[in-house]
Amino acid sequence: MNRAYETFINDCLHELEEAEKLPVGEYQGAVSKNSRSGMGTLKMENGDLYHGNFKNDLRSGVGFCKFKSGALYKGEWRDDKPHGAGILYSGKNEILECRFEAGMVPLNGRVKMML
Repeated sequence: MNRAYETFINDCLHELEEAEKLPVGEYQGAVSKNSRSGMGTLKMENGDLYHGNFKNDLRSGVGFCKFKSGALYKGEWRDDKPHGAGILYSGKNEILECRFEAGMVPLNGRVKMML
């Protein structure tokens, strides 16, 4: 595996260390008008871990996520979904680097894939 991607994986795991320690469903971070807003860490009920920016209780801005499946994502978020530049590691040594659109890989555009 490419050294840059090994660094990406290690960075993600390091950023999510605090989320691992939280009880399920707990959030630590900034709050505004009774909603998660700003930088925070969340251990979701479904087993996903997230550290990054929130806006109106949704992941929004830049953040790191470890999904229950073991997949890792580092990049931009909008409306609680990967949206914008990001890198996704499947957990099976497959890495996808592209601009995501509402959580999906676009049908056209540039995609860099490493197996």
